[in-house]
Amino acid sequence: ANFMRELNLFASSEQLEPTDRLPVAVPAGYFLNWRLGLRRCIPVAWTVGRWEHILRHAAHTGGVVHAWTHPENFIDGHSMFRLLEKIVRFAAEQREAGRLRIVTCRELVALSPCSQRLLRPVSEPRAIIEA
Repeated sequence: ANFMRELNLFASSEQLEPTDRLPVAVPAGYFLNWRLGLRRCIPVAWTVGRWEHILRHAAHTGGVVHAWTHPENFIDGHSMFRLLEKIVRFAAEQREAGRLRIVTCRELVALSPCSQRLLRPVSEPRAIIEA
């Protein structure tokens, strides 16, 4: 199933969702294809195209793209640095064109409307009632 997801050129960005315990849950995100074994058969251009679609979808819908990988995948994964460079270059171009904002997970949570309501300073002092 994970391999088949890598073939989906029309994957969409995700949305921030409030939870019962947290102001927002950062979406699980998408794993950067680890180019080893059968996954190595997926052309770099295909994976780059998939990520470009995800990033464009986020730019058009206000969605979130949570990308992740494991550092050790760059040791034995074929062409991993070239793959990452192409995706990051596209994201940087979208950012420079004003279509994409790149933030850390911490910044993402702070930007959430739910977090803004919880973290907003109280504008008026609260009254103290004594009995």
